[in-house]
Amino acid sequence: MNRTIKFRGKDKHDCWRIGWLEVTNDGRFYILENDKYWSDDGFHNNDFSGSYEILEESIGQFTGLFDKNCKEIYEGDIVKHPYIDPIFRDLVETKDGVTSEVVFHNGAFVIKYDINDHIYLCDFTRHNHAEVVGNIYDNRELIRK
Repeated sequence: MNRTIKFRGKDKHDCWRIGWLEVTNDGRFYILENDKYWSDDGFHNNDFSGSYEILEESIGQFTGLFDKNCKEIYEGDIVKHPYIDPIFRDLVETKDGVTSEVVFHNGAFVIKYDINDHIYLCDFTRHNHAEVVGNIYDNRELIRK
C-alpha cells in the first residue's frame, strides 16, 4: 500500500507550503519541498529554495483523503457535509449542510461535531459527501453548528 505522508503549514509571509515536516533541534519547524531533508548537520541537497520555516500552530497533516472535488483534505480544514443525527447516526439531508473541522482524534482523521462527538472523515469522503470550504487558520468563521 502506498501512503502519501505530507504536511501543510504557513510561512512567515502568510503563504501555505506543502511537503515534508522537519523540526530542528532548537524547536523550529520547516516544510521541505523538492526532496530536501534536515539532519543534525543542516539541510541537504544544496538547494535551500524549497525550505520554509513555518508557524507551529498552522501545521496540518494530509489525511490521505480527497473531497468531492478531488481536493486534498488536511488536518485543520473546514469541510461542508450533510448532518448526521448524533444519536441514531442517520444521514439527515439539509439544504445547506453543516461545516466542521477536520481533526486527528484517537488514531484517525475525523470530523469534529463538538468536544465529545467525532465522525470518521472517510464516512463522508467515501460517498462524496465532503467538500473543503476553508481552514481554521484563514476561515474560522465558517465553522457553524
